[in-house]
Amino acid sequence: MKMEKSYLKPSLTTFFRILSLSLIILLSLKAITSIFYSPLFIEPKLLIFPSILVSIALTLYLRKSRLTIIELDDLHRIKSLLLEKLTKNGLKIKEEKENELTLELINRIGNFFNVWFGTETTTIKLVNNKIIVESNSRVVRNLVYELDNN
Repeated sequence: MKMEKSYLKPSLTTFFRILSLSLIILLSLKAITSIFYSPLFIEPKLLIFPSILVSIALTLYLRKSRLTIIELDDLHRIKSLLLEKLTKNGLKIKEEKENELTLELINRIGNFFNVWFGTETTTIKLVNNKIIVESNSRVVRNLVYELDNN
């Protein structure tokens, strides 16, 4: 069994959602501080720059990873092992197709991030005698560690 790990492209919609969320937080903090303290004059340009930096950093952090498992001995045994490891780590099956399986997190915080940013879903695909797992970096890193130890 041979494994290859790679990163997918960052999502532009994730960037804009994080940017809008960070601008809302910074503008509301500015409004709250101007109510309770003397009015602070902060130009909107000064609020946009940190929001853009935070959005770029979080978008790069939240991008998905791809784990490709090739040179398999028993395809369905490895798939069931992956499913066992993922369900043990707090994922549940969301959708099951013939050659594709989609899992999602059980906890509410993970579901919030999944709805907003689409980063907390895990997809297992069977393609040409290969298994492709696409998920966030944390899940892929745990899978690589657990599969190396087996």
